[in-house]
Amino acid sequence: MFMKNINNTFASSTGRTLIYLSIFIAGSALHELLFRLIHPVIWSGSALLLTLATLGAFMLIGVLFACKRHIQSRVTSAATLLILGFIALSIGHHSVPDPYLLVAALGVAIIGAQPVLHRQLTSLKQTFLYSILAVFISIGIVIIFTYGMTVLDRIAMQ
Repeated sequence: MFMKNINNTFASSTGRTLIYLSIFIAGSALHELLFRLIHPVIWSGSALLLTLATLGAFMLIGVLFACKRHIQSRVTSAATLLILGFIALSIGHHSVPDPYLLVAALGVAIIGAQPVLHRQLTSLKQTFLYSILAVFISIGIVIIFTYGMTVLDRIAMQ
């Protein structure tokens, strides 16, 4: 009975969006808690390790839990949560006000939860090409987001 309710939640884009945002909030809070408990020096090995572990946890949760049980949905969920992970790591650490970052996270969650991105493809070739495309698009979005945050921080410093 419980598994049937979870599968129904993943079937709707609204439910999947709420799950993505729940993971985003919990992951962001956990990262901040660990960051404040450890107090790593900026750009130190421990800060980098904590950041990579947080991003890895976001992607792993996407692959294992926040998806339907087929490859396309797993890749889409991992890519969406990778982008949400970068947004979560930016909250409170840049000159951009946090509400704007939360709106960006909501937009990413809504786009990543669309049913067309989670349907099961029949061809292994199509699935492979979709997976490569999803990875490149998500990495591109992360690079653009990170570059945009850097530019906005430099503008704010001047």
